[in-house]
Amino acid sequence: MINELRIKKPEHAELYNLFVTEYNDELIGTFNLRDLVVAQPETPVSQIMKSEPVYLYDFQKVDDIAEIISKYNLLAIPVVDEINQLQGMVVIDDVIEDLTNKRRTKKRK
Repeated sequence: MINELRIKKPEHAELYNLFVTEYNDELIGTFNLRDLVVAQPETPVSQIMKSEPVYLYDFQKVDDIAEIISKYNLLAIPVVDEINQLQGMVVIDDVIEDLTNKRRTKKRK
């Protein structure tokens, strides 16, 4: 798995959490980079991952996202559609930036 990451060279934000999907992109689990690094090299991903991941739907509002990220102390969270197919992720940096921009806008009014 680490060799795959070396080949793909994901952006730093993409390494907070890694998402596991079925062949049809259905989200089935998550794990973080630390879990991968401390596992034995032969350990299957199915034994590393959390099989009941916390996720967001692609229609949820930023305020909902901030609440969930705060509640579960997450750095990144997967985003799925109504049939649980992975659409992407939200990184805490994006949420903080969006909330900060909202507050600035309110102060100007």
